[in-house]
Amino acid sequence: MAQRVGNQCSIVLFLLMSVTAVHGTRYIMTETCEDQYGADLNENFVLNKQATQSSTSNNGAAGRLVDGNRNPYFGNDSCSETAVGSSSWEVNLGTTIYVTSVTITTRADDYWREVNKFSITVLNGGENSLCASGMFQHDGGTTTYVCEKVGKGTLVRIAVSGNGQLSLCEVEVHGHPMDFYENKVNYALSQPAKMSSPPYLVHTASNAVDGVRHVNLDTGSCFHTTKGRGDWWFVDLG
Repeated sequence: MAQRVGNQCSIVLFLLMSVTAVHGTRYIMTETCEDQYGADLNENFVLNKQATQSSTSNNGAAGRLVDGNRNPYFGNDSCSETAVGSSSWEVNLGTTIYVTSVTITTRADDYWREVNKFSITVLNGGENSLCASGMFQHDGGTTTYVCEKVGKGTLVRIAVSGNGQLSLCEVEVHGHPMDFYENKVNYALSQPAKMSSPPYLVHTASNAVDGVRHVNLDTGSCFHTTKGRGDWWFVDLG
């Protein structure tokens, strides 16, 4: 299931996070417009890129979803629409990107009541990675779906299950270029870490510097303090 972030700017939680990299500082605590993987939500890798879809209905072209216009009304030439069938939409990133989250704006038209079960997939030749899945609630809202794991690829595909229509109003793809992960040095990796309280279950401070970026708590990749005020996490860079 996708992890949804309603607003474009959110607080990076101090109590539950997996620190991916530290460069010249001893700790991270900030208010930011980033997803859980540190990708800037204001950077859109698919703006004005080439988009296609399985079919087109009512002149709802695929390219409307990458024109930078979040207007949620089809009558304002801002939304796409496929015919009924096995429906999908796809955008070419133009280069290889590590996709971390996808922001989608749905339709707000009163007569549009289609509720779709969807999947977002990052395509890289024959190596495809499921980013997120869930249900579209067509209310004209803008929602960021954080990938369950980072997907490396050149294409992003949104598809609905079963026989239905796909109609959205804007798609934005966030992530990092290839060299973000492949050439960066993480000075906090495996360094001594501690936090303000004993860990919740097995979620110790060192989990945040173990080199594993998985964002689900149950995987044992994140740290978690016990309940209290003024909680903090600290890493010694040596």
